[in-house]
Amino acid sequence: IVLSEGYFSKNDYEHQVISNDPLAIFCGAKYDTDEIHCLEDLFCHRLISREQGSGTRAIFEHYLAEQGYSINNFQRKCDFTNLSLIIRMLISNRGISVLYKCVGSNLLEQGKLKEITIKDFSLTHDFNALWQKNSMYSYENTEFVSELKDFIK
Repeated sequence: IVLSEGYFSKNDYEHQVISNDPLAIFCGAKYDTDEIHCLEDLFCHRLISREQGSGTRAIFEHYLAEQGYSINNFQRKCDFTNLSLIIRMLISNRGISVLYKCVGSNLLEQGKLKEITIKDFSLTHDFNALWQKNSMYSYENTEFVSELKDFIK
């Protein structure tokens, strides 16, 4: 079983949705957001994101494409493979990032991050469990995923 936030061919794998989670735009608690009201206002800020090919980045790139933009509209970008480093950069007020709300929720409560709300930004995505199609373990995998879903509620 693989847990995936990214895109995959549903024709190639058996899968179950574990959760559908919202994404949000985050920055450090002291980051100046007074002039951010819409998507275009973000483009002059440094985008701190996961590396190309990561699920979260692909989801945000897909969202941007639906709006007629791309990640290249951001004047400054830096990519990291390490989520902890991204969060440290945000806490240090070095830019903005798109993350799952569940990733930033504790830091929001602690006052280390803040959420940037912009007009018409709504983005959610599924977390899936996937496994080989027609696997001899399909029943067991389905049972395990059901238990996993109960555990994370």
